Amino acid sequence: MKTLAIFGDSFASVNAMRSTSVSTAWPNQLDTSRWDVSNYAEPATSFYWTYRRFLKYHERYDQVVCIVTRPGRITLRDEPYVLSVPFSISGIRQAEWLLKQTKCRLNTLQTRQVTAMRDYLMYAQDYEYEVDANSQLLEHLKRVRPDAIFIPMSSALPNLRPPEHVMMLDFVRLIVASVRPELIEMLGNPRVSQDGWIDRDELEPIQCHLTPEVNTLVAGCVESALTTGIWAPQLPDYVQHSLAWEDYYRETSMFGALLPKFK
Repeated sequence: MKTLAIFGDSFASVNAMRSTSVSTAWPNQLDTSRWDVSNYAEPATSFYWTYRRFLKYHERYDQVVCIVTRPGRITLRDEPYVLSVPFSISGIRQAEWLLKQTKCRLNTLQTRQVTAMRDYLMYAQDYEYEVDANSQLLEHLKRVRPDAIFIPMSSALPNLRPPEHVMMLDFVRLIVASVRPELIEMLGNPRVSQDGWIDRDELEPIQCHLTPEVNTLVAGCVESALTTGIWAPQLPDYVQHSLAWEDYYRETSMFGALLPKFK
C-alpha cells in the first residue's frame, strides 16, 4: 500500500456537515487497499495556502495529488479559522456574505480584515500579477515533486490549461450536461457563472461540488493518473444520475441577494 496526500481547495475537501454523503466524496472513494490517504485540502483557500502546505507535508508521502485553484484568492494563514475553515476570501461576493452572515459573527478585527480584503479585490488587485505569481508557484512545485498529479480547478493558469489538462470545472459541466442540459448555456454567462461554476446552493448529496456519480468518475480518473503518472482522463458526454437536479441543488444562490450590486 502507498501513502497518498491530497492538497487543494473545496474540490477536494470533504464536507463533514453533509454526513450522509461523506463517503461519496472522491477522496473517500479511492481504493483503500492501494492507498492510505491523507487529505489536506481546505475550502476557499488560495493557491499560496496550498503551496505552503504542499511544501510542508509532501515528503511524507509516496504520491501526491494537488488541485490548483484559481488565482486571486486571499487566505490569512496565521489567523484563527472562521466558520471552521481557514480565514479566506475567494471573491468579492464571499467577502460581502461574510460581513453580513450571522452563523459566526466576526469580531472587530476580523470585520476590518474582511473589509480590507474586499476593498483590495475591488480596487487594487492586479489579476495578471496573481496569474503570473500562481504560475511560478506551480512551476516550483513541479520541480520539487515532478511525480505529483496536478489538476486545475479552472483554465486561469497558462501552464495548466485545457484542453491538455482536464479541469475540475469540466466535471461540473458534465453534471449540467447530464442532469439538466437546458442550463448548459448558463455556464458561459458571466452574470450567472464564473468559469463554469454552478452558482447554486448545494444540497446533502453534493461533496467536493460534485454529485455522487461524478465523484465516482473523478475517483476513477485520479486512480488512473496515480497508476500511469499522467492526468489525461477522457470524459464521457453523459453520466447517469439517480436523482433529479432539484435533489442536488436549490435554485437559489448563497450570494443571490448580493448579485445586483456586482452585475
